[in-house]
Amino acid sequence: MNVRPIVASDADAVASIVVEDSEALTGRPSRLGPNDVRDWWSRADLARDSWLFLDDGEPVAAGWLHPYGDKAAFAGVVAQRAKGRGYGSAIVERAEDTARARGLARMHTWVPPEDAAAISLFRERGYDEVRRFYEMAIELAATPPEPVVPEGFALDAFHEEDARAFHDTLEDAFRDHWEWHG
Repeated sequence: MNVRPIVASDADAVASIVVEDSEALTGRPSRLGPNDVRDWWSRADLARDSWLFLDDGEPVAAGWLHPYGDKAAFAGVVAQRAKGRGYGSAIVERAEDTARARGLARMHTWVPPEDAAAISLFRERGYDEVRRFYEMAIELAATPPEPVVPEGFALDAFHEEDARAFHDTLEDAFRDHWEWHG
């Protein structure tokens, strides 16, 4: 098993693994791409807290961790062609070892509900399901009608001068969210 830290230029390759996995699990086209992956990595120290697993020089799995407070969040993905070969376990072990070495008290991760193997892996390691998030989507047969905007409201593009009010509203909306750290 050849492993190295993830570098920014790996985003396309990791995004391809994510998209392939998402589509195989859900049976729907994925909306994820390299920008999403880069966003996920934005809080991680990739040189220190990431792992790209290579098979014959090709990426087959990736994992990364970012500490916050006394906790860590970590994520990983394994290519469809590499599932069942221990990469998922290796990602979890590296993440747990990293968190333990830093004295972090708790780990958080997320798993698509369709990924029975990952759910089983985490349950076997003592992880508990805490919460679920759902994505709702619809395929429209036609262009929807223009929305009716209630009196006193307006639809408008984002303006830089509204940034602070937008941020404050978003923070307030999620203040009661699990592990909010705004």
